[in-house]
Amino acid sequence: MGKDLCGHQNNSTGCPSRPVYKKMELFMKHINKPPVVVPLPEKPKIEKVEKYLDVYARSICVTPEEFKAVDVWTPKLFAKIERSFALKFGHDAMSNVALTPPIIIEKQGDIKKTFQIYVIGVYVKEVIQKEVFNA
Repeated sequence: MGKDLCGHQNNSTGCPSRPVYKKMELFMKHINKPPVVVPLPEKPKIEKVEKYLDVYARSICVTPEEFKAVDVWTPKLFAKIERSFALKFGHDAMSNVALTPPIIIEKQGDIKKTFQIYVIGVYVKEVIQKEVFNA
């Protein structure tokens, strides 16, 4: 007769620590079981419709003297961006346009300093309609 797994002599009376060994044996059987594979539920397929927004960026270049006269260059700049949208969407297009505030970039040349002023506009009518009607 040989020794059992816990190191005791294997005889007809059994191992003196048999209840502990039995629990350990049950625990080891539980650990050695293969993992259960559970299929994940399928997600419903959502169709993505990609649409592009119309974006226009317009700019003007002004001198430092003209830059100080904000009431002169501001209407010119916003008239440029308004014409861009009016040509494509009509005269009432500006009610559906989101604009950035003027973005001012200072440019230093060899002789003179100028300011490049940008405005970016995005036509958001489709976004507004989707938010209002699909809310």
